[in-house]
Amino acid sequence: MKNILSVLLILSSILLLVSCTKDDDPVSSEQNNWFVVDTLGNPISGAKIVASYYREVFDSTGVSDILNPTSRYAALMLGFAVYDTAHVGLIIKDYYTKDTVRVLVDRIMSPAPGFPLFLNVSWTLKNSDEKYVLNGVYESVLTFNDSLARYIEHMICYNYDGVEENELEYLAETDPEGRFSFDPLEQIYDYVGEYDVGGLSGDVRFADYVRLWAVKDGYENAYIDSLDLLGENEEIKIILKEEDDIIIEEK
Repeated sequence: MKNILSVLLILSSILLLVSCTKDDDPVSSEQNNWFVVDTLGNPISGAKIVASYYREVFDSTGVSDILNPTSRYAALMLGFAVYDTAHVGLIIKDYYTKDTVRVLVDRIMSPAPGFPLFLNVSWTLKNSDEKYVLNGVYESVLTFNDSLARYIEHMICYNYDGVEENELEYLAETDPEGRFSFDPLEQIYDYVGEYDVGGLSGDVRFADYVRLWAVKDGYENAYIDSLDLLGENEEIKIILKEEDDIIIEEK
């Protein structure tokens, strides 16, 4: 990936010349011919397309850091304490639709008298169908006897290294010509959260660029950064092969 500072300078220059919106962002496959092919240039039909999101930490002075997508193995750890016998519920929901994504805890818990029960529950970023959820915003909802005890919003931004085709939710699928068409930025809503990790604090939001992945059984998962797509590209090909590599072709 290009040096992040250099790319941001390029992006800033572009923003001075044009009004950049999600409808005209160069990442949009509606405005580019985007394909997935093999190493011989043959189109790959049925490849699943997903997106990993970058995040920006910012304050009143501007962007202070760019957060890369994390490893999918960085499961979300949710800790809580039970002080009295109660029916405990811990549910992951989609922040935007409020649909239940996964039920992590749904049972009666009884701590020993005078000793709180401390628990850590891991969410592996999979839904109830054991498929990895899309990058986005999710919420964990903790209840005791159906009363809300805690509510937390989580920005989930992770890579798709090693994920198999049958274990992911996906945004698009290539047609018989290997073509896919969708705008991943349409999946990004205006969202701002709080960030305070490792001495770096501020607000955090989704960046206006993504890492696009092509996933197909029998091939190594491959990605392309939309940072690399700034400028005029009439045709972009993501090449799937056994080695973890990507070739970008411009015509």
